Amino acid sequence: MTNDNQSNDQELWQAYDEQGNQITGKGLTKPQAREGSLHGAAHLWLWRHRNNRLEVLLQKRAEDKPTWPGYYDISAAGHIDFSETPLEAILRETKEEIGFKINPVDIHLLFVYRQYLKDGGIIENEFQWVFGMEVKTEAEYTVDREVELVAWMSMDKFTDYINGDIKGSQIVPQGKAYFDNLLKEIGRLEEST
Repeated sequence: MTNDNQSNDQELWQAYDEQGNQITGKGLTKPQAREGSLHGAAHLWLWRHRNNRLEVLLQKRAEDKPTWPGYYDISAAGHIDFSETPLEAILRETKEEIGFKINPVDIHLLFVYRQYLKDGGIIENEFQWVFGMEVKTEAEYTVDREVELVAWMSMDKFTDYINGDIKGSQIVPQGKAYFDNLLKEIGRLEEST
């Protein structure tokens, strides 16, 4: 009999080359990926208009997460499973993490980002496919055990968080270039509607 940690370590994530192409037939175990092997992740940022202001949905990571426990993070995100596409991954992760089922035609690929982050001994060496979607209807969110809560935050307050202007703000440190791209792409989509 295996425990959850052992079975999770056998989960395979998709390997990528330095150009962002899937390496056909190559999956990585979680320990291999966490030691720095290049892999993929998919992110989905959700936003809405409420009371004449733009808000973004953030999840707060559970306190038992091995990386950035208790930090605010992307609306939904996760690693790309072996032989899965980035779009398939984000549809799966969004449903699993926050119980939100989305139609693929409603989301936009905002950008692809090359990321290298470390938290303790865990390395996130990734290509990140960053998707976005405006939520136009009321929706309920049900969080899984990896997520403590989800909360809508005004874009102004979110900008203060990512700039470190709020004392004690804890948001996963994606980096200035990542957040600059995110804000630019959300702004571009907002202007086009």
